[in-house]
Amino acid sequence: MSQPITVLFYPESPAPDSVVAQLCDRLGYKVSNNPTQRFDVAFKYFDATFFSAAMLDELEPIHDFVINGKSLDISKQAIAQVFRIIFGYDLAVDPTKYEGKIVRKSNINALRDGEILEAPFMAIATEYVYQKFIDSEIAGTDTFIEFIVPICEQKIPFVYQQQRNIAQRFEPENIQVEFKEPNEIFSDSELEKILNFAKNIGLDYGELDILRNKVDEKIYVIDVENTLRSFPDKLNNIQKDAAIELLSRTFLSLVVHRL
Repeated sequence: MSQPITVLFYPESPAPDSVVAQLCDRLGYKVSNNPTQRFDVAFKYFDATFFSAAMLDELEPIHDFVINGKSLDISKQAIAQVFRIIFGYDLAVDPTKYEGKIVRKSNINALRDGEILEAPFMAIATEYVYQKFIDSEIAGTDTFIEFIVPICEQKIPFVYQQQRNIAQRFEPENIQVEFKEPNEIFSDSELEKILNFAKNIGLDYGELDILRNKVDEKIYVIDVENTLRSFPDKLNNIQKDAAIELLSRTFLSLVVHRL
């Protein structure tokens, strides 16, 4: 009997209940965190905004084939820069010149310190980024829509449509979550740009957070996740199982491509 495929997660190891660990379990893959032992495929796994490519030197023979090995910077500044190049319009704003609502948040991920401010103003701080306020409110309600877009090596298996409370805009709590087909939410042109964005920011496998501005109908990529730690809030067990089934198909192709 042949040995099961072993996926090396390095330098950190995913928690057993993380999405990516559940994908490996569904597919019968072994999970390893030891690069000195036999493995078949490597996944750069590091729960931080920045990553040094030198940390993968131990994997030099397969360096170019490491999943997410080129995902080195998912800071808000990097997201805004790549977004501008791919989409041709800005998420970032200059708060000393822009007039209207803007969002101030830390350049570092997961701090959840976002704040809505009225620009222009002169007191700016380098540890923050300043972004256009994206109005995705559902008319006549106190809720808004946010899309979580799974990415797997230039494929989008489905989209999570999250409905959230405006009063908790910068918190991870949802009111409800639905599965959507990518072409239900995005045009062909938008889907092409989303995948180009993922490629240019080095994301082989992960998720993008996207808002659609009801003012100009444009979409904005506001966050990148490259560790697949958890499911969206309010996803029930049936939905989680369905997500694992759909994601496992794309994860299978990602792994097989690197064998």
